[in-house]
Amino acid sequence: MIVLNFEIEVRGVRELLLLLNQNGLILFEESNEMINNFPENMIKTNEDKEIQGSINITFINDEPSTRNHIPAIPG
Repeated sequence: MIVLNFEIEVRGVRELLLLLNQNGLILFEESNEMINNFPENMIKTNEDKEIQGSINITFINDEPSTRNHIPAIPG
């Protein structure tokens, strides 16, 4: 898992969301609702305002866990 914290101008939020969706990310329903409800009037009236955001990315591995033998260190 990785978490990215950032600040972005309000006018760039829609573009960021579109770019993320174009590149194959699968978003939770809650995230999609936030995207669809992002207020247009906030973009028009505060486009230079910076807001804080974060992106949490979880990497899913469907392969079984592997065990690696680590030799003892002499000494």
